[in-house]
Order: sequence, then structure tokens, then C-alpha cells
Amino acid sequence: MTQRPIRLELESTGQAGPAPAVALLPPGESREGVLAATLDREGWSLAEHGQEARQAALGEWLDAAPGWRVRVVECDAPGVSASVSWTSPELEFAVQASGKEHIFVCPAPVEEGAELIVGRGEECGVCLEDGHVSRRHLRLFVRKGRLLAEDLRSKWGTTLNGRALAAPSELAHSDRLVLGTTTIRYICYWDVLTRPTRPAPEARASDSPTATAIAPPGMTHNRPPRPVLEPPPPPSALEQNAKLIALGIFALCCLLLIVMLMRV
Repeated sequence: MTQRPIRLELESTGQAGPAPAVALLPPGESREGVLAATLDREGWSLAEHGQEARQAALGEWLDAAPGWRVRVVECDAPGVSASVSWTSPELEFAVQASGKEHIFVCPAPVEEGAELIVGRGEECGVCLEDGHVSRRHLRLFVRKGRLLAEDLRSKWGTTLNGRALAAPSELAHSDRLVLGTTTIRYICYWDVLTRPTRPAPEARASDSPTATAIAPPGMTHNRPPRPVLEPPPPPSALEQNAKLIALGIFALCCLLLIVMLMRV
């Protein structure tokens, strides 16, 4: 089995339907609704959940869905890894080339101070062969536990969700960066899992959506502490006596009413 970095490539072959979900998974692991690409001693295999696997050599294409094919290739880019997990932040690159769309996924930086440079230069962590991408075009880095994107004064610029990336900006799940003909989608399920679905101040900590969502070190989420409601103070002696007096007056009125009705 190869020890070099590898990447998963998904390519349209013409009249393509929706892109299939494909992921690199450890041997023996499967996920419903996802085509599992697994490395083995002979190369790699592709299998749908509960179906028999199809074998291929590294670099060899296999049909993934109508109008789509997929392969696993070796690469020298330090930013691309075979150990991508759905629970870790990822960067999904969709590259348009020769009228076709190529998709690959690499892990996003998570450690404090870590960074990934995207550009046309061979020294970049992710190298894009695009004439509208500068040699050092985009910098992705971690600061205070959050991933930020910074345009490195590129000639053609970068957009974040359709707006020009003029300053380092924090990324959230499903944000899209566009540089040249490449679209980068940030996938961070930590953001989704640790975001409360609705406010519930009366819920117990064990019932809260945030109680079981633990992000690994390096990607923390700073939230204000939930306010604790103090119990109301006990009623004073004067309030208690007033209630007893009111109850006594009400009982006396009822008694007088009964006596008057009996005399009629």
C-alpha cells in the first residue's frame, strides 16, 4: 500500500446528473448513501454501501454514477492527504478544466498557526493549473481556533460568497471561495454540530445539542455562558398574613350569604 499522499478525483464525462457522494474511508468502513473509496495492496477499490467492491489500480478511472467517474491518484502536494474524515474540517475544490469539472477534497488546517497556501506555484500546498490564479493566490490559516481566508494581493482577486475578499475573513460551514475557475467549499461539521438549533434555557445540560458536540483542540467555539436564573425570594411575613386575612374575610362573607338565604 502506498505511503505517499493521495487524492480522490471526481470528473464529469458529459451529460452528468447530480454528483455522487464519494469519500476515502478506512478498509472495512462504509457509509449509507456514500461511495466508499478504499486503499488496498493492489491499488484501490470502490464500493457502495452493502454492495461488492470494484478493484482498480491507482490512477485508473471507475464509473461512479451516470456521467461521473472517479479515481485515486498519488500526488506530491503536502496539503492533500488520504486521511480525510467527515468529522474534520475539509476543503472541497471544484476545478473547471477543458469543459469538465474535477473535484477533490483535502483536509483544512486545524492547529493554531497552521496555514495552507493555494496558488499556481509548485511550492504551494495546493497547486492549481489555472491562468487566472496567481503563483501565491490565497492563504488559509488558523487564528484563535477559527479558519480564516486571505487573498495574497492576487492579480485577479478572490470572492467569498460572491463578495470580494478584501481582508482576512473567518470561514463558516458551506462558505464558498472562488479564484479563477476554481471554487473552494469549506466543510466544517463542527460548526453544524455545535450550533444550538433553538434557545432552550429550561433544558438540562445533558439534553442540550451542545452537550455532546465536542470539537477537538485547535477549533474551539467561544460562546457566552448561559445565564442561570435565580429562584424567587420567599414571601415575607406581611404577605403571608395579608393572604390569611383575605381568606378569612372571604369565608365570613360566604357564611353571611348562607344565613341570609336561610332566612328568606
